[in-house]
Amino acid sequence: GKVEPGETIEQGALRELQEESFLEATSLISHGQIVFTFQTIPDIMEVNIFSVESWKGEPSESEEMRPQWYNHEDIPYDEMWA
Repeated sequence: GKVEPGETIEQGALRELQEESFLEATSLISHGQIVFTFQTIPDIMEVNIFSVESWKGEPSESEEMRPQWYNHEDIPYDEMWA
């Protein structure tokens, strides 16, 4: 998701989580930032990484995502961003 004008990165992350998964985070932990560059386009993508230890609600499918849970060793990285 994108940060809206006037939002902090944290506020944007909380809003995007709620809009896309219908979860309301009650905690947000920052783990850093990854910068993606692309060979075919000049854009640089800065991705901030957060985790949540507590939340309200149940994850639900939206137009943006279909929530699924994985063990760390089973995350399908090769299927992401396909």
